[in-house]
Amino acid sequence: MDKAIENRIETFSALGELLKAYLEKTPTPYSSKIQVAINEAQKENPWFTSQNIEYMLNCIAHQLSPQILKNWLTPFKTKEKTIAIIMAGNIPLVGFHDLLACLLMGCKVIVKPSSKDAKLMHMICSLIVELSSNFKDKINLVHSLIGHSYDALIATGSNASNTQFKKYMQNKPCLFRGHRNAVAILSKDISDEQLNLLAKDVFQYFGMGCRNVSKLFIEQGFDFKRMNQFGLEYQTALEAHNKYMNNYQYYKTIYALNNIAFYDMGFYSLKEDVSLHAMVSVLHYQVYEELSEVYKQIENQSNAIQCVIGLNHVDFGMAQQPKVDQYADQINTLEFIDGI
Repeated sequence: MDKAIENRIETFSALGELLKAYLEKTPTPYSSKIQVAINEAQKENPWFTSQNIEYMLNCIAHQLSPQILKNWLTPFKTKEKTIAIIMAGNIPLVGFHDLLACLLMGCKVIVKPSSKDAKLMHMICSLIVELSSNFKDKINLVHSLIGHSYDALIATGSNASNTQFKKYMQNKPCLFRGHRNAVAILSKDISDEQLNLLAKDVFQYFGMGCRNVSKLFIEQGFDFKRMNQFGLEYQTALEAHNKYMNNYQYYKTIYALNNIAFYDMGFYSLKEDVSLHAMVSVLHYQVYEELSEVYKQIENQSNAIQCVIGLNHVDFGMAQQPKVDQYADQINTLEFIDGI
């Protein structure tokens, strides 16, 4: 492996250890900086609770083991390019994977964080530079890409914004990611343990991540009374969050006023709907008789599905813990960088 890549892996491995130490409440010279950023992030974006931020930090930390990163990068060599990254802000540090991929490959990055997730990204970049001064000239955090020169663009945003990116970026290599959702397939005999794990896939980050499950495919014969216990371990936290509960009250009122059938589950609405995308606090479902029906629908809507949970796909409870080589929109970021 390229010696330069090995050195960069050491830095990110050290970052992972710092994050683990913070989460384990082991003091380090960086603990205060991390805590301040978490506090500021919650003010910057009310959807970013300390629990959700720490959950993401834990996921990142466990991705940064030296062996995981070495295995991931083994086929690649240093790539000295400048890549602009436009990041989303729907969940904490959702743009970290792009930052990680670009920097490990040896690229310079011009990072435009989302205004909804600037504090955490600034903190992470600051830690990287403090751990290795070699990154000082590699990271440039900006409010706008106007006036900056770069070789390629990675952009994550709405489908509408990506249409505009494509229009103006026809002469540069670009990796665009739009809006997607995750779906889950439930057999009628799904275990209570699997249902409990599925609740995590639905309610983590208030359901706002592209890997959050927004729709259930439920086998005919499933006892819907079991849904009365679904997600109860998240109920207290969800009910304590004003913005989430405002969504819950709003959508169930809209459904009631318009005579739209739904189940009021007390802290979320369960609605039969063919659509993949569900509003915050709403969970769609569709009953199936044959798995072939489900797989046909998934295939037809593959461009709108981030991942599939259950029945020999991603394990229940693991939607928001992707491995480092499980790429958003199934586009291999390292191969994209290597091809620039």
